[in-house]
Amino acid sequence: MQDVNNARFDRVKLIFGDDFDKIFGKKVLVCGLGGVGGMCFDALYKNGVDVNGIDFDSFEPSNQNRQLHSQNIGLKKAEVFASFYDVKCYGEKITKDFLQTHKDELKKYEVIIDCVDDINAKVELAFFTHFNKIKFFSSGGGAKRLDISKIKIADYDKTYGDALCKKFKLELKKRDFRGKFKMVFSDESPACSSLGSFMPVTASFGLNLASLCINYLRKKQ
Repeated sequence: MQDVNNARFDRVKLIFGDDFDKIFGKKVLVCGLGGVGGMCFDALYKNGVDVNGIDFDSFEPSNQNRQLHSQNIGLKKAEVFASFYDVKCYGEKITKDFLQTHKDELKKYEVIIDCVDDINAKVELAFFTHFNKIKFFSSGGGAKRLDISKIKIADYDKTYGDALCKKFKLELKKRDFRGKFKMVFSDESPACSSLGSFMPVTASFGLNLASLCINYLRKKQ
């Protein structure tokens, strides 16, 4: 756990005042440590959150245009983040079995943040957090976009213009999901047909999610 007296928190304490005590050391799990999740993770850590991560993938050369620590080509993202930040990260896939196996451990998190593009994983996370009363935030698709001014935040069922959100909503509706949660998304038309990506947009998705999380923690009674 980070040292609350570390001088690097001086300016965090100045802006949050007494609310810093509501943020520091709170347990948050970031699911996905790529272009969106990696930036979200880093921002939470730098503001004193006790953040952990989960990601099954390894770094690839194509990650280097947008992902933190992506110079570590071939290494597992979870292992790199765990080593760099001296925290716990899971190097596993997000499945129903994983969530049930680790249920008692995962229920200790105050917030779980979804930064993955696997629809099945997103759906399982939505149901798991809903039934276990864990605050949940989720990301839409940050790829193929260039304009950060098009990024928005809304309840998941009020999102629009985002293909990943559309698929997510459809799957939740099929399974009669009854929960509510906020999503970061963009209604910008895709700038390309393939998986092109632009770090200012993916990073901004991650920073928006970190902001949602921290402001939730500091306002929580």
